[in-house]
Amino acid sequence: KDQKSVYDKANAVVDYFKTSGYRYSNINVGYPTGDEDYVDRFLFDTKVGYCDNFSTSMVMMMRSIGVPTRWVKGFSPGDKTASTEVLKDGMSQYSVTNNNAHSWVEVYIPEVGWMPFEPTIGFEGFDEQVEEESMFETHINYLTRIGDDSNALYLYEKELGARTFDEE
Repeated sequence: KDQKSVYDKANAVVDYFKTSGYRYSNINVGYPTGDEDYVDRFLFDTKVGYCDNFSTSMVMMMRSIGVPTRWVKGFSPGDKTASTEVLKDGMSQYSVTNNNAHSWVEVYIPEVGWMPFEPTIGFEGFDEQVEEESMFETHINYLTRIGDDSNALYLYEKELGARTFDEE
């Protein structure tokens, strides 16, 4: 709430999950009972959940401060099948199962449009390189567009450093 731009507010929520003792797990996740609220239970009691817990909570937090936000559910690209047969159009075949299901958040940024944010910490199932680059480029383009070149450069250098470290 203390951040000035919608972009910074959304990133503050993402950072909050990373720094406030939340943990990703898709087993033994507590579910609300009786009149208990789904988001309240996750935010204030269990702090353990999977993508639906993180994304739903971020949507509610952003909406509570008046920011248009939507919950998105979909699938990662899946796993390339073991078959070495290439389809006639040159495409490969993939298997998409429930394990590829994921939810995330899109926040409406004025003069830019809907921008994706990934609040789920520790989730390994949806970080395909294409998705990472797409989200990263969207954020860089936004910062450049609003003239925030210093933060765009910082984000770019941070990402470049992370990729360089990962490749070693």
